Amino acid sequence: MSFNEIFKSSFLENITSVSASHKITLKWDEVNGADRYAVYIYNAESKKYTLYQYVTSEKCTVTSLRSNTKYKFIIQSMKKASDGKYVSSEEAEYSASTLSA
Repeated sequence: MSFNEIFKSSFLENITSVSASHKITLKWDEVNGADRYAVYIYNAESKKYTLYQYVTSEKCTVTSLRSNTKYKFIIQSMKKASDGKYVSSEEAEYSASTLSA
């Protein structure tokens, strides 16, 4: 079995969130073989996802958000290849809303 087959056999699941008025904390299950995760947030003005942050744990707190607003995220698992570059594997989309201020 190749590196990619082993890495792609794992996938992101059980994404949950805890919301406050200006932040959302995302949590998910560990992906076997992942060295880090990329968290993207959807920008309604540009209609594109932009990178928010790379994290090495299964948790990311997204801050400076507007209260009482729905946000969309993509979480992407990544593995460091032998050449030092990161390759992505699985990704999952998730929506959560901030609370009223």
